Amino acid sequence: MKKGAIPVKYIVAIIFAIIVIALIAYMFFTQSGIFQGVITEEVCEAQKARYCFEWSLAGEPNPPAGGWDSYAPGCTAIGVVDPGVDGCSTLGITIPG
Repeated sequence: MKKGAIPVKYIVAIIFAIIVIALIAYMFFTQSGIFQGVITEEVCEAQKARYCFEWSLAGEPNPPAGGWDSYAPGCTAIGVVDPGVDGCSTLGITIPG
């Protein structure tokens, strides 16, 4: 290669390598499920406990603003419903009112 010449072969090889690495990374992250918005029953049960705890700390007889569906979106669809006062007392959290 002459002095001052542009190393086209090397530039093309580097671009090709970057594309291959990006494709492999994309396939890894989409197939592994790491970044997918999968909601599990365990996550919803934890949200339920947190919901009841924040409700009890607020000291209000009404549920937190927005209700259960805005607090834990997607949980109702998999069968974990609004705990209400009775559900919170089952968890050992007392709701004022």
